[in-house]
Amino acid sequence: MCCIELYWAAWHGHDAQALVSLYALDGVYQDPLTDKPLKGMAIGTHACTFWEALPDLRFALTETLRADGLIAVTWTLNGVCTGMWQGVPPSGRTICLPGATHFQIVQRRIRSVQSYFDVKTLLEQLDF
Repeated sequence: MCCIELYWAAWHGHDAQALVSLYALDGVYQDPLTDKPLKGMAIGTHACTFWEALPDLRFALTETLRADGLIAVTWTLNGVCTGMWQGVPPSGRTICLPGATHFQIVQRRIRSVQSYFDVKTLLEQLDF
């Protein structure tokens, strides 16, 4: 498996350690909910926020484009909010959130991940 397949497998397997291990030492992750790029175990901790709120979280990957160490993936995040989301009780609502993730890969390691999704849509679907 390539590191991108392992990346999605770690997300689906709720495996923070496996997720973090795919990054280069200077690798970073950022999405609309992060204040700044995350490094190391902060990446795994951030993923745990999603896994706690959406224990059945799955990414349905719709398209993958590759060129010279850059990979772009469009996806839809699906799950039911049956867990706490940053201290807020579960809403029981179904989430169906479209988004995209851009990867920079260097020597088979993730140098950077930038994920894009609409926070307003996410919060509305979570019933916040």
